[in-house]
Amino acid sequence: MKQNIASGINLEDRAQKSSISNIDLLRDLQPTTIEDLVPQLREKEYQFTVVPKDIMHLNNGIKYYYVEIQCDEGNFIVNAHGSEAERLFKIIQSISE
Repeated sequence: MKQNIASGINLEDRAQKSSISNIDLLRDLQPTTIEDLVPQLREKEYQFTVVPKDIMHLNNGIKYYYVEIQCDEGNFIVNAHGSEAERLFKIIQSISE
């Protein structure tokens, strides 16, 4: 199940099955931008389990970036496209250093 959680930001259940877990995952989060989301996830002590080192490009040339997070409810992917992918990459890299 994919859910748009803020402008240009999607949350997707890693199991790719219909679930309400992603609603539970975000019930206390109030993200409005990518820059807001990542610190909120860290404050909740969610673990970033997959953090690609580079931005990817889709077949149509659009930039794509994602991170996988783990919490009690399961594994989820936060992904973004285009300029939002660049922003997500930048904020993730700044906390990974």
